[in-house]
Amino acid sequence: MNANRIDKAIGYMFPEWAERRLIARHNMQALTGVNRASWGGYTGAVQTRRLSSPSAPVDQEPSLVNSAYRNLVAECLDLYRRDPLTRSLVEVIVTYMGESRPAASTSDPAWNTLADAYFNDYWWTVADARRRPGVDYGTMQRAWSRWAYIGGDMLFALFDGSLYPYEGTTIATPRKLVRDDAIMHGIRTQKAAPHRITHFYRVWRDSKGKEQFQRMPANQVIYAPNEQWRLSMMRSVPYMHSVAESLHEYSETSDNVQSKIRWESMVWTKERKGAVTGVGGRSFQTGNTDGKQVEVTKAEYGMRFKVQGDPQKDFEMTRMENPGTSYVPYMEHCARVIAAGIGIPYEVCLHVWTNGSWSANKAAQVDFKRYLLNEWAHRNRVLNQRVYNWAIAKAIKAGDLPEAPTDGRGVSEWYKCKWTMPYLPKLDEGREVEADIKQWGACQESIAGWAAQRGTTRDALLTAHDDDIREMQTRADALGITLEVYAQRLFSAKSSEQIRLLSED
Repeated sequence: MNANRIDKAIGYMFPEWAERRLIARHNMQALTGVNRASWGGYTGAVQTRRLSSPSAPVDQEPSLVNSAYRNLVAECLDLYRRDPLTRSLVEVIVTYMGESRPAASTSDPAWNTLADAYFNDYWWTVADARRRPGVDYGTMQRAWSRWAYIGGDMLFALFDGSLYPYEGTTIATPRKLVRDDAIMHGIRTQKAAPHRITHFYRVWRDSKGKEQFQRMPANQVIYAPNEQWRLSMMRSVPYMHSVAESLHEYSETSDNVQSKIRWESMVWTKERKGAVTGVGGRSFQTGNTDGKQVEVTKAEYGMRFKVQGDPQKDFEMTRMENPGTSYVPYMEHCARVIAAGIGIPYEVCLHVWTNGSWSANKAAQVDFKRYLLNEWAHRNRVLNQRVYNWAIAKAIKAGDLPEAPTDGRGVSEWYKCKWTMPYLPKLDEGREVEADIKQWGACQESIAGWAAQRGTTRDALLTAHDDDIREMQTRADALGITLEVYAQRLFSAKSSEQIRLLSED
């Protein structure tokens, strides 16, 4: 009401000023509405604990990403650095996803061996254009898997047969080109349908703070986004966008409870009549509530007070619930909700395998495996297969590999390969190995499938097996026994000791 009176008074005395004031207020409200619309769908990027419903939740994805992307990445990065639950969510996926290695699958086994040796033994170790120690192509795969949850997308520039990775935050529209409608969030597309991507822009600031940028053609880079969830998306937001706000509240709640516990550990007495008066400021009071002097001396922990009267009546220890009866169930519930928001089981997220039955833990592992396989397939599509195609094609062109075989149509098979899969260890070796044997006998499993799940190939697995048989045959001949006897005694503790005695004789 006071505001209305002020507006009326200003309008009566200064009409032009009142008009400008009204227009400015209208523009501010419109700007606030636009900002709220730009946050729609990305509440994790809102820097407030009081969230409101988005006013335009059906806006196209580019308009939402425009304002929220950098703040959302900053929030996810901050959570990853300081929040244990966030780090566990990301790292458990990165750890189990691991790295995938290709196995050429053309119709020529000899060419497959050459291609595998080139990519896995040679190119793999020199994949990093900067030649940083310990960084190979497996490291880059893990970096992409991690950044998909924290930052969204990555750009890999192709330099002299190696990769130069950039985090997605470096892809942006230069200020000099903001009026160019063909550039959206650092990506230039054709103005006419089908709007193919033609260039990427990398923006940075030099030592003087001046903005610099570089335009890179699409055929000289590999853009690797995480899985798109809206058709209109051009850039990829972090996978954690749906749980960033929940993670933030989880972290703050945990910090508040921890601060409460620390505070209670310092407040160790309650004052009663005849006890010590309140301690304030930087000096200690030496009188009690009866006006008598109190002797204060240093102690190993805290401070020792000597008072007149009965200590049991004068002092009472505080009741410290550490951390409290409701805290643990509440935080566990929050962690379960956050894990469900990401899409992985709670047991996997917090590495809790001590609760529940074998069947329950196995169900959680099966659910997690399905999630990993989906992520693995997407990483192969946007990164691994494209890198393999580029590296093999470049090797053939340079003469490092011979021409690949062709299929029945006369088309080269240079691109054909199979990638190793994420491996989850068995919870019960005896039970699961028996099930594997039954599935293999029923033609539901194959050696190639087992090898892929263990991060190797069928050829490598069978070659190692053949080498074992060949070596055992040599040793059996040296001992004058058959291979069957040698193998039978080898896998028995008593028989192994007999073999050792025979070899000594």
